[in-house]
Amino acid sequence: MIDFFYSHGFVIELIITSSLFVYFLKPRAKFFLRVLLCIATLFLVSIVWDKVIPSNTYLIIFKHITLFTFCFLAIMFCFKATIWESLFLETSAFTVQHSAFKLGFLVQTIIESKFENTIVSIISYLLIDLVIYILAYRLFSLKIKNEHVSSKKMNNQIVLMAVALILFTTIFQNLFEFIIDKNDLMMLIAITSYDLVSCVLVISIQFGILKNNRLTYETTVLEHVLYKQKEQMINSKHNMDILNIKYHDLKYLVNSIENRIEANELEELHKVINAYDLYVDTGNEALNIILSEKKLICDNNNIKFNYILDGQKLNFMQASDIYSLFGNAIDNAITATKKIQKMEKRNIKIVVKKVLNIVIIVIENYYEGEILFDDIFPITTKEDRNYHGYGMKSIKYIVDKYQGFMSVKSEKERFTLSISFEEQK
Repeated sequence: MIDFFYSHGFVIELIITSSLFVYFLKPRAKFFLRVLLCIATLFLVSIVWDKVIPSNTYLIIFKHITLFTFCFLAIMFCFKATIWESLFLETSAFTVQHSAFKLGFLVQTIIESKFENTIVSIISYLLIDLVIYILAYRLFSLKIKNEHVSSKKMNNQIVLMAVALILFTTIFQNLFEFIIDKNDLMMLIAITSYDLVSCVLVISIQFGILKNNRLTYETTVLEHVLYKQKEQMINSKHNMDILNIKYHDLKYLVNSIENRIEANELEELHKVINAYDLYVDTGNEALNIILSEKKLICDNNNIKFNYILDGQKLNFMQASDIYSLFGNAIDNAITATKKIQKMEKRNIKIVVKKVLNIVIIVIENYYEGEILFDDIFPITTKEDRNYHGYGMKSIKYIVDKYQGFMSVKSEKERFTLSISFEEQK
């Protein structure tokens, strides 16, 4: 059993570390059959290789590269993953495997040289592997699930990381082991340290690329969302202008015939027409448009829409940014308020004021249930989290654009979004 592990431990470890990084992928049809086939093939290749092909440094290097390539292809065979996702994940798995192996092998060698106790050295090796695997899972694997590994911009970077990993570990490691004296403990420590630093460097750069890719993706989505909202603002202004014209035309028409109809019918007609008096004058055209638009939605959903504001204090901002910021914030408030049954809590309050040289925006609403936060952002309640949840992020994006400060607070079923800017000329 021990001899089998020594001969084919690389395959066992690579299967374990690969599992750490692929657990969240969507499996293909007949998944378990595919997995069993891949595992059996891996062991078959390793066993036949050892039986048929002579052992030397260069062929060992080629064997490791072959098994790495097979595992990378096996991910695509068993899961619905792109070539770049598979390469990224297998490179991460390979890095963790090699780090655990080198550190475990070093400790095992030291124990055997000092105490000549094989059982203790093997247990130490397995414990070190276990610790490295747990750390890798918590520090790296859990962070991958919601990332966008398959971005085209990452393709060349992932390939470079995979090549670097193979160069820094498999090739150099085997060449060094061929050259150095295996009984030279100090040299073994130096080579192991080199390997570990190389692995940490590779996986750090790789996950740095992943983080940068996520930020690039989010920025692209936010810019697209803001562009669409700018178009929506233009359309809303056009529609609001038409509606206001029709409102005034109808009001003029009713006034011209008021002597010809009954008083109670005239009063009812005025009520109907006044319901479409959407004009809101805040001193800022973009704010007028978005408040008029959201006021109608609130009226139709029995939500009280209260605002005390001076829109002129926001004239330093671009019209599209004002429309997007307030639009997203009020949409979130409406979504939460619509779920409330008690009528006295179905209200939204907006305040825009200036205190000294600080412009302050406060938007408040009640909510039911519990709000969970990811950093400063409430976690979206919508099912598809890949394409939702950008409302608050776009607000933060706009706030940062004008060097502002943003905070959110949920207390006693009241949600408060506070934004502040230094007054800008």
